[in-house]
Amino acid sequence: MKKILALGVLAVALTLPLGAFAETATTTTTATKSEKRTVSAASLSCIATAAAKRETALAGGFTTFSQTVASAHTARASALAAAYTKTAPADVKSGAKSAWSDFKSSVKSARTTLKTTRVSAWKAFKTETKSCKGGAADVGDLSNESTDATI
Repeated sequence: MKKILALGVLAVALTLPLGAFAETATTTTTATKSEKRTVSAASLSCIATAAAKRETALAGGFTTFSQTVASAHTARASALAAAYTKTAPADVKSGAKSAWSDFKSSVKSARTTLKTTRVSAWKAFKTETKSCKGGAADVGDLSNESTDATI
């Protein structure tokens, strides 16, 4: 019984390295229809222009968002500082609650504005790129819109 088991283990151990000597297969790939097609310079220029407009709008929207949130932080800090100068606990609590409420409202509004800007920028990009002919759809980056949605 021990001999059979030992022979089995030995057989497995000897056959494992044989995989290293196996012939490697080579694969060939063929270009897809869209890879074979060329895109005209005019189409690329059209897409580049639309993308530049989109990126400018997105950057502007994010700048506005950041500035609005920074201002909201400054206003909250001032309101909290004023609240903590009060002597009556109810006044302190009311002032702090108001400071945080105003802050939340400002940030929510900034997020809504950023989302509106993002959606508008991508919508305009889609509209503009529809007029770009000559294989432009094959090189556009419409599939990346969801990446901006995570901001």
